[in-house]
Amino acid sequence: MPRLSRQLACSTALLAALAAGCGGSPGDKSGAAAGDKVTVLELANGDNGGRDTGEFVAAVRRLSHGKLVIRERADAHQDDVDYERAIVADVRAGRYALGKVGARAWDQAGVDSFAPLVAPFAITSLEQEERALRSSLPRKMLAGVERLGLHGVAILPGELRYPVGVSRDAVAPADFRGAVVGIRPSGVAEATFEALGGRARPVIAGAAYTGLDIVEQDVQTLSGAAGLADARSLTANVPLWPRAQTIVMNKAVYDRLTHGQREALARAAIEAIAPSTRAIAKSSGNALGVLCGREGFALMAAARKDAEGIRHAAAPVLANLRRGRAAAEALDAIDEMRAGTDTLRCGDTPPPAPTEAMSTPVDGTWKANVTRKAYFAAGPDNGEDNEANWGPHTMTLRAGRFTIKNARFPAQLMRGSYVVRADRLVMSDDGEYAEDPPWRYAWSRYRGTLRLRRGGPDDVPTALRAVPWTEVR
Repeated sequence: MPRLSRQLACSTALLAALAAGCGGSPGDKSGAAAGDKVTVLELANGDNGGRDTGEFVAAVRRLSHGKLVIRERADAHQDDVDYERAIVADVRAGRYALGKVGARAWDQAGVDSFAPLVAPFAITSLEQEERALRSSLPRKMLAGVERLGLHGVAILPGELRYPVGVSRDAVAPADFRGAVVGIRPSGVAEATFEALGGRARPVIAGAAYTGLDIVEQDVQTLSGAAGLADARSLTANVPLWPRAQTIVMNKAVYDRLTHGQREALARAAIEAIAPSTRAIAKSSGNALGVLCGREGFALMAAARKDAEGIRHAAAPVLANLRRGRAAAEALDAIDEMRAGTDTLRCGDTPPPAPTEAMSTPVDGTWKANVTRKAYFAAGPDNGEDNEANWGPHTMTLRAGRFTIKNARFPAQLMRGSYVVRADRLVMSDDGEYAEDPPWRYAWSRYRGTLRLRRGGPDDVPTALRAVPWTEVR
């Protein structure tokens, strides 16, 4: 039988409450004794199999003595940027008995009870997240899905998400202004980056970061994402929110379960929290090892005043949430559970933190429209006659790192390091020209205008000195 037809047959059987579950016979791979009735429930998971749900699924089988078995259908609606909304629709319609849905995604389905859990900077450590999930908050939050014909089964812990720099580092409030920020669909995330002066763009989990300046991401997803090739840094001391996950169930299916099966689901929701948190810490550590060993990628830390500035800029989002009494009470309770801030590190070495001493007079984000005429008037070297050398350019100089992007060729991002020595700007490319001598320019800055001039024989690319640069504020 084709997969879709079999899936629908299972759901129909579940809705009819057939005790011997679809896709399995009594005692078949369930751990139940021969002659016992086994119910098999299909769970739609938009991620790869087992992520987030493994401990919960195992606990359900164990606590039900094998009479309730959850079978995951991984990568449901895999290429849909809004796959969680599709999963909600599937569970409501009975196409799946259960679905895994990110807590952040519920406001897109009209359910706002989970918003305090994923509010900006409300939860800043895995320990705090675990405390929140062990409290009475999940029961109140899960009740919000009932009006959709669903039963809220569990909230499971997820990794913390951090700002990841793509075309620029994300270590100060100014870095978010005008930035296109990749998010997983979420009203709270969209409002947060709008408050920071950016523009959110939903992206497919694990996809490329084309056209993005910043992306909110956890280290496990980042380490395997296609976009890692374009990522330059992660702000290691600014956790935004947790990637908490919910498990919801078709209400009609839930009502037909036995009392013992319902108890197994409820107990599994609690018992899975601690081992899931430990598994997250382990997998995140492995992923961090991948990132720390990647050339051209750096963990960075926002200076204290900048981290505070980012949080302050997002404060209106929290204030708006607090207009609801239930949300305000939940946020107060979460704040009382605070357990510091999880700051990522490569081994025992803390991430480099920008300080006042590291700032330079040329720091900032600059734009210049380098026309073809102006480019050739500046006297390019032989071999520089290339279409990619003129057009609208954006150059970011911050904390010793630079990026240069031509809007006509957005995929050809240049990045590297720089130092300022008196009136000389010395830049070293990380990519195609890494083996070439550093570029050396004489520089001057006056009232938001940066000018670069010949500073030696290696002052290429010529585009950087062809026209003045205007600061982006």
